[in-house]
Amino acid sequence: MSLRLKTLIIIGATLACLFTILFAASKLIILRSFARLEDKNSRDNIQRALNAWSDGLAMLDTKLVDWSAWDDTYAFIEDENEDYTRSNLVPSTFTNQGVNLLLFINSSGRIVFEKGYDLNTGEEMPAAPDLSEYLGADSPLFKLEVSDESSVTGVVLLPEGPMLLASRLILTSDYAGPARGVLIMGRYLDNKEIKRLADITNLDISFVPVNAGDISPSIRTALSSISETSPVFIKPLNEDLIAGYALINDIHGKPSLVLSVEMPRDIYKEGQAGALYFILSLLAFGLVFGVLTLLLLEKLVLSRLSRFSNEITKIGASGDISARVPVTGEDELANVAGEVNRMLATLGKAQDDLRKGEELYRTIFETTGAATIIIEEDTTISLINTEFEKQSGYSKEEVENKMKWTRLVCEDDLAQMIEYHYKRRVDPISSPTSYEFRYFGKNGDIRNCIVTNALIPGTRKSVASLLDITDRKQAEERLRYLSQHDQLTGLYNRTYFEQEMRRLEGIGPVPVGFIVCDVDDLKPVNDTMGHDKGDEMLVAAAGVIKEGAGEGDVVARIGGDEFAILLPNSNRAGMERACGRIKKAVLKYNAENPELPLSLSIGFAVNNERSLDVLLKEADNNMYRDKLNHSQGINGIVSPVLKGIKSRSCIKDSRSERVQDLVANLAFSTGLPEHNISRLKLLAQFHDIGEMGVPDSILFKPAPFNAEEAAVMQKHCEIGHRIAKTANDLIPIADWILKHHEWWNGQGYPLGLKKEEIPLECRILSIVDAYTAMTGESPYRKAMTPAEAAAELKRYAGSQFDPGLVQKFVEFIEQEDNKTYYKVSS
Repeated sequence: MSLRLKTLIIIGATLACLFTILFAASKLIILRSFARLEDKNSRDNIQRALNAWSDGLAMLDTKLVDWSAWDDTYAFIEDENEDYTRSNLVPSTFTNQGVNLLLFINSSGRIVFEKGYDLNTGEEMPAAPDLSEYLGADSPLFKLEVSDESSVTGVVLLPEGPMLLASRLILTSDYAGPARGVLIMGRYLDNKEIKRLADITNLDISFVPVNAGDISPSIRTALSSISETSPVFIKPLNEDLIAGYALINDIHGKPSLVLSVEMPRDIYKEGQAGALYFILSLLAFGLVFGVLTLLLLEKLVLSRLSRFSNEITKIGASGDISARVPVTGEDELANVAGEVNRMLATLGKAQDDLRKGEELYRTIFETTGAATIIIEEDTTISLINTEFEKQSGYSKEEVENKMKWTRLVCEDDLAQMIEYHYKRRVDPISSPTSYEFRYFGKNGDIRNCIVTNALIPGTRKSVASLLDITDRKQAEERLRYLSQHDQLTGLYNRTYFEQEMRRLEGIGPVPVGFIVCDVDDLKPVNDTMGHDKGDEMLVAAAGVIKEGAGEGDVVARIGGDEFAILLPNSNRAGMERACGRIKKAVLKYNAENPELPLSLSIGFAVNNERSLDVLLKEADNNMYRDKLNHSQGINGIVSPVLKGIKSRSCIKDSRSERVQDLVANLAFSTGLPEHNISRLKLLAQFHDIGEMGVPDSILFKPAPFNAEEAAVMQKHCEIGHRIAKTANDLIPIADWILKHHEWWNGQGYPLGLKKEEIPLECRILSIVDAYTAMTGESPYRKAMTPAEAAAELKRYAGSQFDPGLVQKFVEFIEQEDNKTYYKVSS
């Protein structure tokens, strides 16, 4: 933008501001003054209309005086002579008095005479029958005193329209009493009466009943705005009219009519016209002043500046610093031209020096071997080297003069980095020159760096060298985590746990508690089901224990199957609640994982002035006392395992019961004693308990096993043997579980026993188990008939099965009624 255009804009803007200020002032001062004058004039007109209304009521009262204080009326109210009515209450009386109603009421409240007259048609009309509600004993119309000054005037709203009323006592012509009643005179507030009031005031007057159904919005606004402190409401209707409103109360003092006066806005229009003439005059003066000022500036200053600017532009366009600007005159512009020429000479020399220094600087910047960037004062990165491109993944085109370094820095480090950035530019020694921070690479990866900062002398820029230590940080973090955490469960390890104990001891006496938990029967699970299952139990135990711990508690695995919780600021009640949460979590876990239930022995201790090591030992002792109550029998580890086998093998309870019945009957037929038959029934239940250690992919395989799969499947006898050895109730049948798949010919597994080397109980079970399997339903084949199954048993008698037992069993199942020899007890 040229200086000439700027000057023109400044002068124009100055005049525009002046015009705007004066316009606003005229609006604020002149028009507001006229608005106040208009408001006052409107209120005066409202008051004139109210005065005219009051005068009308006074006129009605004046006419009533002659009738109420008259001996003839005084006599008429008593004797009701007809001569009075014939001579006085004739149509001309109503016409001359300008009234629509005369009502004579005696002192007892009875209407002696009433007459209504329509002034417009000149005909008699009903005497306002709805007026009776205003004639009660407590009506203000009757609250009068014996005096020539006592009267009541006002308005009432009737269905026929508003009526002006005047009421006086009927007295003698001397205003003496006693009063013989009340005389009421009324006149409707019709268009004729309203026109009379308008003519008197020379105003556009209207009256609106407050109970009218079609009240305009402006009158509704007036009704809500009029109050005792503000009895008149003024509202401009449009640019041409302004309206004033006042309330008129009825004879009871309640609002009945809204007096509305509409007036032309002559005063306000005069004010607008005056303000407009004033503004136009100022505008004309301002334009003349602005044009003269611009012409003088153009001649004395702007044209010379334009020539000076053109010379400078030519030198800049040519790049010839040896060129010089012509110097004319002896004023400030001439001095500036001379200084420009001297500056051009100095600039030529400095440019040569700068070119040499920049070449040296760029060489060092690119070959330094570290990622290096130049940062402007506003945090924009103005220059990066190749090493930074490699480290961050960003190219020069993406970063230089386009990206602020604050966009790269991680949020946690950003505030400190910004503080250092601006402190360094105020006092270079107030912020560190080297520190660690993290930033995001182009691929979103976080880079850990040590940055070394320094201000470039003579500038507000800084140079930053970034040493990438991401790999070192990750290694440190991993080592720190491993040094404090258990690798299997993710909980803290014993080392960290003991460090926390020492830390709390260093703080001083604080209430501390320990909870020690031990996983029951972990070794049997490891031995029988493998260490993978044992690890699953440890991970599950860690989750359950952590769920029971509170915020701020330290949960750690301090041994193979032992866990501990350090609870700062705890008491006995809090410890008991924590133990309760752990037990509840165990129940929840077991309900969701019945195939491998979890059992924990739990003990706790609370600080009572003893060392934390002693306190931990006490909690450990309490845990071992709890473990004595957790010995696992058939209803502990084994029973849920059995249920898991049944669900995995699709075994129905009815088949298990069938096997028990058949082995008991076969054993009975061989003469086995009672206690051996009971154990044999237990073997029928638990002989395949080792299948819990066989993968589902093998156990449920519909096709024949290959050699490797068969070897895995055959391991279930040894697994079952180890499980049984861990449960007191199954120890007597552990040896049978191991040998229940041995064959008569020695081709079975796992020991290769033959004939009588195989326990009798195992030979009985193998026959019954094969028979029930062949005659039972299976997802993979159809069930055989008993005859077909018997034939198969005979076929393998002498090889797989004991031939003598097969013969007895076949005879037993072929009996006509299938009657048993031995009754199986429940």
